[in-house]
Amino acid sequence: MVKYVQGVLLFDRKNIDAVEIEKVFGPQAPNIIGRMKSSVGSELSDEDMAQIRLLASQIQQIWKLRDEVEKYEVKIAKEICPNVSYLAGPELAAKLVAQAGGLQRLASFPSSTIQVLGAEKALFKHLRSGSKPPKHGILFQHPLVGMSPKKVRGKIARALAGKIAIATKADAISHNFIAEKLKVQFETHANKIIAAAPKSEGGPQQYGQPQRR
Repeated sequence: MVKYVQGVLLFDRKNIDAVEIEKVFGPQAPNIIGRMKSSVGSELSDEDMAQIRLLASQIQQIWKLRDEVEKYEVKIAKEICPNVSYLAGPELAAKLVAQAGGLQRLASFPSSTIQVLGAEKALFKHLRSGSKPPKHGILFQHPLVGMSPKKVRGKIARALAGKIAIATKADAISHNFIAEKLKVQFETHANKIIAAAPKSEGGPQQYGQPQRR
C-alpha cells in the first residue's frame, strides 16, 4: 500500500522518472515503466492528476501522523506503566490501560477480567445465550497468544493475564520494577504449553520476544 501511494505520486506518462521509480520499486521498476509506456488506458487531465496526487499526499500525511502518535503512545506507556510495557509490549500496554479506563482501574481488575478485556460483546453474548465464553480479548495481539496453536491460546492468554495483573499493581501501587522476572516466568510457561500442544495444531514451536507489528 505504501509503494502504491508512492507510485501514484510518481506516475507521469509524459515525463517518466526512471531513477525515482527504481528507488521505490527496485527490480520491478522496468516492468512498471514498460506498463506505463504501453498502457492503453485513457489519459487523465492535469486537473484529475492533481486531485489524485493531492489525495495520495494526504494519505502519506495521515500515515506520518499515525506513526508519530504511536511513538508518543509508546513513550507514555513506558512512563506510566513500565512493568506492563516491558511484559506485554508498550502498544498492548497502552491499549489495556485505555480499555480499562486508566491504570488504577486496570490494577483493580482480577486476571480473569484482564484476560477478556476487549471481548465484552462476546462475553455478554455468553452470559445472555450460553454461547462459548471468549478465551481472550486484545491479549490476542501478543505474539505468544496470537501465533500459538488455537487450542492453547486460552491457556496462554490466562497465563499472560495473571502476570499482567501483578505488573499493573506494581505500576499503580508499589512502583517497583519487577517485569523482568515476570516476563521470563510467563514466556517459559507459555513455551511449555505450546510444546505440549497436539501435533495436529502445529506441534511444539518456540516463539521469540514480542515484536512490534
